[in-house]
Amino acid sequence: YCTVQHKIVRDLGACEAVVYGTIQGLLRKTDGYGGVSNQTIMDMCGMNRKSLSRYIDKLIQAGYIEKVSGDGRGNISIYYITKKDILYQEDYNINLHSK
Repeated sequence: YCTVQHKIVRDLGACEAVVYGTIQGLLRKTDGYGGVSNQTIMDMCGMNRKSLSRYIDKLIQAGYIEKVSGDGRGNISIYYITKKDILYQEDYNINLHSK
């Protein structure tokens, strides 16, 4: 399973949120930084390479992940999960509790 961030669903879409949650889950034990095979993500999410590439590009452009290295052509790509979703959660909790 993966955790789907509601902010990503609103900002980008459900598929992007599932890809993000999958990458985040795979990197959970590495503090959000490490290698992930695109094939692994495709298998876990049930999508093709073209769709995955499009969703990852959108996540990068929106600032949710950074691609440190890798070309996605059968090689492992190195990703870094930014703190954008965590900052949103903290802001949401502050706003929720201040009412």
